[in-house]
Amino acid sequence: MVITDDWIAKNATGANSWTRKQLDLIQVAWPPKSGWRRWVVGQEIDDAAAREFERIGAARRAVLACKAVRNDLEW
Repeated sequence: MVITDDWIAKNATGANSWTRKQLDLIQVAWPPKSGWRRWVVGQEIDDAAAREFERIGAARRAVLACKAVRNDLEW
């Protein structure tokens, strides 16, 4: 699959953030340097790596959503 800026943004773990594992999957060194998104856009990655990148982002967003709901209930 070809990496797009929209795909990267859609699969962030939260407020414009990504895990070290996600960045490793798209061959971005840790810590990421400024401009890393521009560097990877247009590059091709394995479909399995893309699905794992998406899975990690979705799992982290789900955890954050649960924490937000729990915090709302505590108020």
